[in-house]
Amino acid sequence: MWRCRPHVVMLFGTMKYAWALLLLTICCLSPKHATSTLLLYPPRILLPYNYGIPSNITISVIGGVHCSFEWKSTNPNIVVVDPICESEDCCREAIVSVVSSSSSRISTRVIAVAKGHSENQILQCEVITDNPTSIELTKPDEIYLNGVPAVLSVVAKDKFENVFDSINGLIFQWSAKSEGNPLDTQATHGNDNLEPESLLEALPSFPKCNSELERRSMLGHTVVFTPKKLGRYSIRAHLNRRNLIDLEATDTVFVKFPVKILPSSSIDLIKFANVDIAVESYNGNKIDILSYERRLVNSDSNSKAASSNGLAYRENGVLKVTGIQFAEMVEIAVPNSLENFPRSSSNDYTLYASIEVKRPVKLGFRISKGDFSTLEEMQIYVVTVEIFGEDNLVIYPSDNIRITTTFPSSLFYVNSTTSNGTFHVVQALVPGKGTIKAEYKGVLTSDSSSVKNFDEASATLEVTVCQKLEISPKFLLLPTASDSVQLQEIRLMASGGTGNYKWTTDTSKEIALINFDDAISHVAYLKIFNESDFNVILSDSNNLNFIAKSQVSVQNVLDIEVYPSVVESQIGNVIILPVAFLAYEDKEKKIVRKFDDCSMLKPTVEIIEKHLISLDEEPHVPAFGKGCTNLQFKCKAPGYSRVNIYYESRVGHDVVKHKTTTVLACFKPLKPVHPVRVAVLPIGGTKEIAFEGGPRKWPLYKDGHFAKLVASKPEIIDVQIIKDPIRYNRDLTVFRVVCKELGENTLTFKIGNEASATNPHPAKEETTIKFICSEPHTIHLKLVQKKKNNLLEDNIVKVPFYGEKLFSVDVWIKDEMGRKLSNISSLHVEFENLDKNLIEDTNFKGLQFYENAVAGYRKISRDYAEFKMTGNTGDLQLTAKVKSYKPEVLEQLEISEPEHVFKEISASIDLKFVSLRDISAGLYMKEEGSNGAQSEEGTCDEESCTS
Repeated sequence: MWRCRPHVVMLFGTMKYAWALLLLTICCLSPKHATSTLLLYPPRILLPYNYGIPSNITISVIGGVHCSFEWKSTNPNIVVVDPICESEDCCREAIVSVVSSSSSRISTRVIAVAKGHSENQILQCEVITDNPTSIELTKPDEIYLNGVPAVLSVVAKDKFENVFDSINGLIFQWSAKSEGNPLDTQATHGNDNLEPESLLEALPSFPKCNSELERRSMLGHTVVFTPKKLGRYSIRAHLNRRNLIDLEATDTVFVKFPVKILPSSSIDLIKFANVDIAVESYNGNKIDILSYERRLVNSDSNSKAASSNGLAYRENGVLKVTGIQFAEMVEIAVPNSLENFPRSSSNDYTLYASIEVKRPVKLGFRISKGDFSTLEEMQIYVVTVEIFGEDNLVIYPSDNIRITTTFPSSLFYVNSTTSNGTFHVVQALVPGKGTIKAEYKGVLTSDSSSVKNFDEASATLEVTVCQKLEISPKFLLLPTASDSVQLQEIRLMASGGTGNYKWTTDTSKEIALINFDDAISHVAYLKIFNESDFNVILSDSNNLNFIAKSQVSVQNVLDIEVYPSVVESQIGNVIILPVAFLAYEDKEKKIVRKFDDCSMLKPTVEIIEKHLISLDEEPHVPAFGKGCTNLQFKCKAPGYSRVNIYYESRVGHDVVKHKTTTVLACFKPLKPVHPVRVAVLPIGGTKEIAFEGGPRKWPLYKDGHFAKLVASKPEIIDVQIIKDPIRYNRDLTVFRVVCKELGENTLTFKIGNEASATNPHPAKEETTIKFICSEPHTIHLKLVQKKKNNLLEDNIVKVPFYGEKLFSVDVWIKDEMGRKLSNISSLHVEFENLDKNLIEDTNFKGLQFYENAVAGYRKISRDYAEFKMTGNTGDLQLTAKVKSYKPEVLEQLEISEPEHVFKEISASIDLKFVSLRDISAGLYMKEEGSNGAQSEEGTCDEESCTS
């Protein structure tokens, strides 16, 4: 069966269905009328009965993406349907043909059943078969000799004036008759006046709608008219049907000489305004004017020769005319160089141009790109000032008229303008409002010396320059929805224009749907259903030229990746890990980028060291940085753990597993532990300073780890780090600091990792303490109590001394500010008044120090002297003196002798040795005030004030 595609029929048949299709498309794109229902188009068809060759038309399924349909006709004896399949299972179009004849009007339904559709949807199209009751001819307005062929077509209607959608099976007899000259009325291919040809031969780019008729040497409803001579022709199309009334349509066509008058054959001028009249061939070639004659036209339509011939003259083949009379006719003679042209005695051809002089009464503006008064910034526009007469028709803008046009300088830049002020090329610069003004000044005299103004006319136009219309974001790459992925709803923002927006998409509602509220139209919400590439289109209701597009691509996941971020954090804090799901931005160029929003994708997370780090799913953290979603981890203990991230995506029937790996680290908060705030030492004193916490060595780049102690005055101290490979506390950092000169220092401890490929944003911590090198000012002695006694009424502890027992005295040395020196091993301390009757001196060791290194660093907790009693009773005044620094200590530490030598300091403590049987509460209390140990005064740091 021969076929004809529908768009050819619509071109020569009923254009109302083309408009219907346009309106239907607009309605489908409107969000308020959005529907995903499939539809057969056209939904209703009118076809003629079969008189030998069937008329047919193509119908299509519009909407959705489903393409598997089963087609059938409810009355196959009259209407048959033949599917058109793009592939074996995809048939969205079908040929509908009429195969029988009848005299009555019959309605038949063509049905398309969507196979495998979730709703098992049934689509229907009503096909009405009837006989035409009238026919009409359609033809072009102008036909030129030796011009393009003229297409003549027949339109058929039924008794209700409905136009048949296709009549490509009807056979017509065509004929042409020249009015005034007898011609052969039989339209054959050999006729010089009318050559009806098949559409195939005349316009071979069109589908073969008349091929069956052409093979039978018959003519259908469309022919091509190619005249060879000038004249008026009567065209006749005749439809002969068996047992029915014949139908006939006639019309007249005019074959014109292939020349035209420029600027027009009818010109309105202002008085004393000029116009150049030229003649041009149909092919665009200039034709010289041989002669002319001006004739006045009176109200009684009679004409006479004009007396103002001095106001018209020929120059370079162009006629220059000045408007002086109110109405006249110009008769123009041009040479005839065409063959088969009826020549006059002078062998010239005569053309006519009418000129009418009118008064200007008003001005008007015309702006390119739609004639809107709302314009877009940085765009170029052509602004034309038009002159209107009393009859509201446009007057020709002659070169010698003068109009002054002003544009707001803050809004526009004038690129060019004509001398008469009617044509301007401007560029809109910045957003704002302004007024364009135009004023008619008059007509420039022939000697260009002055301007004559007989009338007044002006105009103003309020314009608004708007920002460029834009959609944010301009490009969206989104993942495909699936069973495990929820429906996506993306918010789009509009800016620029007038603020009154309309949103549409260029895809079906089964793929995407956009919703917005007219009251807040700058915000729209896009819902994605299926994988596809489409555009979101934004338009401005106040200017149809304001259009912006945002490209949306919905694809499957191609890969998963962790973007560089902070991967180290303190215990108790969280690590936010940006994760990106990747897809093709451009499949042809293999350009890969992350999805703009993938928060609905839920990857599988595997933590190797679960006792160190845990996945914290709540609260959800919005995507930031380079990722399209985030994973949040909580630090529980110091250390490192590898984290594996998986995601499975379905491609067809296959499941693809994507994986990426990263390393996360947790560390203790950094703090000074020895001392906590301040340390005071004499010159030559040594102290181990310890800090706990801070970032550990990054396992993938251990050489990039640093731990350093920075002094504000490095010249007065000596700093050395103490490395202990078997230290059980891995988070402890110890330095040994020696005082070399007097002064105060701020010690800043810095610890962390340098940036690397696997840790581009490493953690770095720092903390500070005070380190003071001071000189001794006072010394204090304190008797050490070995056990606690019961308190008496004055809350004083009583300590007896008896027998051959050991006792010790703590020595505290403080500086001028009352701060205890934490290590006095560099000072020379002597004890005096050692009564041999009360104290044995054979085993006296002098000042001793008690150190504790169990915490990982050396800590001196006591400076003391230990004595052994002889068992005798009596009174003893024990004296301790500090005379100088120990030279051997300074020499060992390579410290020069201080220029300033402190004064000798001393302190005493009175002791009373009694036997155990002589102790009484009253004696204890009586002698407490004078013989007890001296009370401590002054201040010390919190770790040194021990008893």
